[in-house]
Amino acid sequence: MQNRDLALKAVLLFSYTYTMMATTLIMPIMGNLAITFPTAGTKIPMLISLPSLVMIPAILLSGYISKYVSKKTVLVFGSILYIIGGFGGGLYDNIDFILLMRTIGGVGTGLVFPLVPALIAQLYQGHEVPKMIGWGNATGSIFGVVFATVTGYLAVMDWHYAFDIYLLYIVLLIAQIMILPHVPPEKQDITMKKDDKNDGLNWLAWVYVLATLVYMVISMVFIVKTAIFIMEENLGNSANAGIASSVVSFTALILCLVFGQVFKILKRYTVVVGFAATGVCFFCLSIAQNFEMIIVASLFMGISLATVLPYLMTTITMVVPKNAQTTAVSFVSTAMYIGQFLAAYYVQAVESFVNGVTRTAFAIIAGQILIIVVIAIGFILLTQSQFDKHVNSHVNSSKTLDA
Repeated sequence: MQNRDLALKAVLLFSYTYTMMATTLIMPIMGNLAITFPTAGTKIPMLISLPSLVMIPAILLSGYISKYVSKKTVLVFGSILYIIGGFGGGLYDNIDFILLMRTIGGVGTGLVFPLVPALIAQLYQGHEVPKMIGWGNATGSIFGVVFATVTGYLAVMDWHYAFDIYLLYIVLLIAQIMILPHVPPEKQDITMKKDDKNDGLNWLAWVYVLATLVYMVISMVFIVKTAIFIMEENLGNSANAGIASSVVSFTALILCLVFGQVFKILKRYTVVVGFAATGVCFFCLSIAQNFEMIIVASLFMGISLATVLPYLMTTITMVVPKNAQTTAVSFVSTAMYIGQFLAAYYVQAVESFVNGVTRTAFAIIAGQILIIVVIAIGFILLTQSQFDKHVNSHVNSSKTLDA
């Protein structure tokens, strides 16, 4: 029994890697593809942007389908599309064909993405949920580092080989089929029947969706502008920018591994700490006169990424009826990708306000985050009783089921 539980946890954690791999495995060979297809033009960057675009409707579709079809069935189908779209990209030397395969893979990723945290919320209880979600994010980060390196070496021999890595997911697909339990569709699950009259998202859940959107818009500014800022201010070169990025990833990885414990201690104030870390990050950038301060800012961004997103993904499943958990995760996931898209326009708006001075833009963003932190504290204090009511309803439902 214990071995099967460990196997189930392993399958769920490895299933967390789809989103990370969707981008990581293509980035090292972008230069090779640009050389191979010199007339492709804007189709080359579309290899990354197009899958992310099609993921948005696929994520929403996944949340809807899971009401009528078992999550396991949808997840397995998404995995099949992911493997076909991934491996298929290396079969034919045609940029349009590769884009088609990337699109199919994007649909598969979108179908899988919200189901993994939704399954965790359904199969586990209490502090096991945030712990598993934290471990899932850490697993994705580890796989991202390892496979990005492997892909780079394979591309040196032949860029086609990079797509062969997707065949490894056949092993995970088989494990998903054999190990994941067949949970009934949400509309047919007897444990969720009592929620049938209230299977939508309540206003508290929509606040979390909005918070996700706001956070992604702000945090993506660091990804978009830091490397440029380092070069503009003569604080380093592209190698230094790579080091800063690695510091963010490593810090986030370590904290994701202990997110369950952090959430247990800080509870709802986890998100306050995460947003505060984001504000400190941008403040450090605004006053940075050397590369060491960039490293400090990167450390705080790692703390931010490892706390805010896992917190939002965890808590939204606590404030909605059980038969709306997948839908809730789908909307949070969609908000993440819409936020990434809107980040470029947000940067332009802030920089236009300060005549393009990036350092001043960072200071303004830090000030905006301070306001968000104050609002978050007030929101937590005012809604604690309602939050507790939703959490207790989940606990009581679980006790009833166990009885």
